[in-house]
Amino acid sequence: MTSTRSSDNALVLLDGFVYVGPVGTTAPTNTTTALNAAFDEVGWLGESGFGETRSNNATEVYGVNGSLIRNVRTNDTRKFTFEALERNAIVNGLTRPGSTPATATGITTTPVKAFTGTDGRAWVLEEHFTAGDGTVVIRRVSIALGEAAVTGTITDNHSGLSVVQFEVTCFPSADGVLYTDITDNAAESVS
Repeated sequence: MTSTRSSDNALVLLDGFVYVGPVGTTAPTNTTTALNAAFDEVGWLGESGFGETRSNNATEVYGVNGSLIRNVRTNDTRKFTFEALERNAIVNGLTRPGSTPATATGITTTPVKAFTGTDGRAWVLEEHFTAGDGTVVIRRVSIALGEAAVTGTITDNHSGLSVVQFEVTCFPSADGVLYTDITDNAAESVS
């Protein structure tokens, strides 16, 4: 077997962006075309970038002799996490779904309501990496239907920035697609 290891394929994150728009917004199909104008950028992100988690329930099925025969998977969930470092209208809308702010004479007032509904949106997570040879690699994760939830305490303090931790749960399309991963990374090309 030939090794295909290359330090050029070890990527370092340069920058990241999160965009959110209404469900049904035209999704990107490549890494270079500008996003649909309906997508709004969340703002500055925390230095940890994005996290991706996967969870599924699996039941191990054994035969009468005690041999493992099969793993039966009953569900599969994918989630992306990120930290927003800005307090802006987009972040506030994500933290307070169902609440409508109003601005008059430079003052914004938001009656925050209890929210028990759903707040599905289209998402694009974009990452820019540098490869070992200096090439910039772009990855876009397009989520046709995802819902954000605040996953921790919103932290405001005098010794650092305000931080809002989000987790976006991906919901499958009619044909089972949770998200589309788009990259110009030549090392990920398949023939």
